[in-house]
Amino acid sequence: MRRTNQGSNFPLYVQLLRTFRKQIASNELNPGDKLPSERELCEIFDVSRITVRRAISEAESEGLIERVPGLGAFVATPTYQQSLREVKSFAATMVESGLVASTEVLFTKNMFSDFSLAKVLNLSPGSPVRFLRLRGVGNAIPRVVYDSYFAEEFGAKMAGKAHDLAADEKAFTTLDLYRGDGRSDTIRLEQTFEAILADTELSEMLQVKQGWPIFQVESVIYSVDQPLEYRVARYRGDQYKFALERSIDLKNSP
Repeated sequence: MRRTNQGSNFPLYVQLLRTFRKQIASNELNPGDKLPSERELCEIFDVSRITVRRAISEAESEGLIERVPGLGAFVATPTYQQSLREVKSFAATMVESGLVASTEVLFTKNMFSDFSLAKVLNLSPGSPVRFLRLRGVGNAIPRVVYDSYFAEEFGAKMAGKAHDLAADEKAFTTLDLYRGDGRSDTIRLEQTFEAILADTELSEMLQVKQGWPIFQVESVIYSVDQPLEYRVARYRGDQYKFALERSIDLKNSP
């Protein structure tokens, strides 16, 4: 950081605000980084506390900085908007946001379906299934975790494809694994959306604190009427927002 120019025609708080903008844009300050305290900023820039507070307030209004009571000011984490009218891949979302994306295979295992999972996948209770856990990463920061369940034989093929793409450092979700498997190009999803809080396991996988807001999307993926996959995606709530456009029939609406 550098001192402000006391002789400049621009107010000191504007100069400090411009410094914040420049350092965030150049990645000198990254999302989640903690800013120096107000006292330290005063000393660094040789300005008053009123100036520092004005600059931080302006930066917060621009979405550059977020203040956490009792902890200080932090560089804000960008929010990625995803339309619910279309299914957009994790890779496309990250690329549009200017981030380097990749997907990790956290683990895969064989298990037996309980009654609920068997019903979703149209299997007999106790049938073997394959569990696959993926983690989507953007700029080395975990963004989303995907837990997927398949019938065993099909799931083994999907897990193999996932390991191959991860080894090539590709960004993907299970939807990308369906390409080229000989099925119809059209698949169908049934989805539900829910807000939850991160438990111990999820907080470790997404590198957030316990109780962190999480946006959970449950999906059943079909080819025609045959269920192929049950998937639970958990997105960091501070980094995603989902948008939906709907029409209203004014004649029949309550």
